[in-house]
Amino acid sequence: SSHHQSLPSCKKTRSKPVLIYPSLYYNVTFVSMKSILTILLATVFFPMVFSQILKVDHYETVIYATDLWRYFPGTTDPGSTWKSVSFDDSYWQEGQGGIGYSDNDDNTIINPVISLFMRIRFNISDTAQIKDVLFHIDYDDGFVAYINGTEIARAGITGNPPAYDATADDHEAEGTPTGFQADKSLLVNGENLLAIEIHNTSATSSDMSAIPYLSFGMA
Repeated sequence: SSHHQSLPSCKKTRSKPVLIYPSLYYNVTFVSMKSILTILLATVFFPMVFSQILKVDHYETVIYATDLWRYFPGTTDPGSTWKSVSFDDSYWQEGQGGIGYSDNDDNTIINPVISLFMRIRFNISDTAQIKDVLFHIDYDDGFVAYINGTEIARAGITGNPPAYDATADDHEAEGTPTGFQADKSLLVNGENLLAIEIHNTSATSSDMSAIPYLSFGMA
């Protein structure tokens, strides 16, 4: 059976995600009351208002890279429904993330391949308690991520969806996950699914990495 995660009785973040507010840049040629007010609004009041709009009390990480994932090396097409909640992944392999090879960051090592498909289910008891959704991933070379079949993030790969054997732009895993904000309206009460496809620059690429996390800002 597939691995499940639950919320709100989920694991706490090991390192609290940092919200990064939009940066504002100014070409200040003189000091005036107007410019001082503008700077105060940008650096003090805007972040305060932003956090009030989200109403986030704390963040919890519900999916860690080191959890157990269902995965499918992309030697053939997994089919068009692989990223849907109802898809039967019982015949897929199961392993601890990260998944890949030759980067010294893999808990599950696979043979060199052009692509990798990953799935993990999680349960939510009350979506009203979730105010923000953050997806983080350290990857090599490109990826597309989905919640309940809808794309939430991508980098280094084209196609909607990409072909299973599509090649990605060259990108090395950096040791620090890249963050993306997702639409919380994609979540439902009950069973949910995070699905990720990782693509290499070629089937003979020297390495591959997939180290994803999913965190929620809680009311």
